[in-house]
Amino acid sequence: MRAVALFIAILAGAGVAAGPAGPASRPAAAGPRARLRAALTTLPFGIVHESFRGGSWELMAMKADGSGPRALTRTPDVHELYPHVSPDGRRICFVADEGRGRTRVRSVYHMKTDGARRTLVARNARQPCWRHEGLAIAYVKGEYARFTTSSYGTKGLYFFDLATG
Repeated sequence: MRAVALFIAILAGAGVAAGPAGPASRPAAAGPRARLRAALTTLPFGIVHESFRGGSWELMAMKADGSGPRALTRTPDVHELYPHVSPDGRRICFVADEGRGRTRVRSVYHMKTDGARRTLVARNARQPCWRHEGLAIAYVKGEYARFTTSSYGTKGLYFFDLATG
């Protein structure tokens, strides 16, 4: 909620908010865009996302203004997907599709935001997210032993405690 309010405040401060007649009533100008980019460069936050590069999905990071893109993973035989940054901004949890064909398995991992210390959380798991304090990762187990992209889970919610593994 705080991040959304901050983003809206930045947009309003940059003069991007639409007037009574809508966005078309304001003449196009580089001023608001330049002010928004300048405001974003001062933020300590970044963006983590997935990107299809060289035949596989990799995790990427960049500054809040879109500059400084860098690869967090470089694994041509593994697809890393669905990154979630921890509440303290120091770690990322994500899924990785490993193997080929009938041997493919989706697993949950976590790592530091610089891509170091990749750690397996659970095999045949999906839908990772952080507990509110960032000390554990919640995930669901896969429904079937074979790989599937079905995203539902009926086997319960599991937690991986970072301190105890």
